[in-house]
Order: sequence, then structure tokens, then C-alpha cells
Amino acid sequence: MDKLESVKRISEIILNFDNLENQFHFKKYVLDNLSDEDDKKYFTEIVKRAWEFENWNYGNLSIGFEKTLTILKSDFDMNEKAAKVIANLAAYDWK
Repeated sequence: MDKLESVKRISEIILNFDNLENQFHFKKYVLDNLSDEDDKKYFTEIVKRAWEFENWNYGNLSIGFEKTLTILKSDFDMNEKAAKVIANLAAYDWK
């Protein structure tokens, strides 16, 4: 699996998600729109990493947001916009 190509496909779908008010459908939306099983597994890995307790074990959610954003960009080569969507949704779940 070419991880860079996978991240491009995943990011494109993330950026097409236009229902941020109803973020509970986000993961399902992305998984439903990915056709490649390897992409689905990689997205699940990305989400798992973004929601990890260690990212959010701070009194201030903005610290967790920045930590998660950095992880998504450095460990998964996600672009800024897609990484921000995931980090924002994870922060919402952790508040």
C-alpha cells in the first residue's frame, strides 16, 4: 500500500464531509466512501491515533488539538486542512 496515495484519498473524502454539525456521522461517512480496504484500515489507524488519551490528557483542549494536529501531519503526512478536521472532531469528543 502506498501510504501517501492512501492519505490523499482519505483527505479528499474528509474535506468533502460537509456535515460538521453532526460529527457523529464523520467516521461512517469516510469509511462508506473509501472503496479500498487498505485505505479503510489506514483511516481507522489515523482515527485511533487522533483520539488517543495521551493526546487529550491536559486541562486545555487547545494543547490536545495542537498535539494531535502535529501527529497527524508528521506521522501520517496529512495535509493541514484534513488534519484540522480530524483534530477538531476529536477535541469535540474529548470536551
